[in-house]
Amino acid sequence: MTANSLPTEGRPPFVFAVDPTATVALFDESDMLVRVPEGIGDSQSLFRCFESALRFPGYFGWNWDALRNCLLDLTWLDPLPIRIVVIHEGLPFASDLRQLGIYLAVLAEVSERLGRPAFEAIFPVRHADVIRREWDNRC
Repeated sequence: MTANSLPTEGRPPFVFAVDPTATVALFDESDMLVRVPEGIGDSQSLFRCFESALRFPGYFGWNWDALRNCLLDLTWLDPLPIRIVVIHEGLPFASDLRQLGIYLAVLAEVSERLGRPAFEAIFPVRHADVIRREWDNRC
C-alpha cells in the first residue's frame, strides 16, 4: 500500500492511497470509520454514510452545514472516538464538481479544526489530480 499525505499549505489536507479500503487494518477499534462507497453522486446518499457510521443525532439537518456541525461536535457519542477516518472507495460527486468542491471544503475545515490524526479523509490516489484541481479552484 502506498499512501501520501498532502499537509503543505495550499494543498488539500487529505491522504491519498492506492487502495483506501486496505487502510482499515491500520486503524484502532476506538477509531470510527466512515466508508463512502464508489458512485456516490448526491448529497443525501453521502449524508447517510456519515449518519449511519457516526450515529448522528435525530436533529441532524441533512445539509452541508449540519454535516460540518456534527463532525465538529460529537458529544452524543460515548465514548468519544479517538479518531474519525473517512475512507472513500471512489470520488464522490465525480459528475458534479460544484458538490465535490463543497464536500472537500467541509472535510478540509473539519480536518483543520480537529487536526490530524483526529480526523483523516482518505481518497484513492487515482483521483488525486481531480481533488487537487478542485482544491486549487476553491482557494
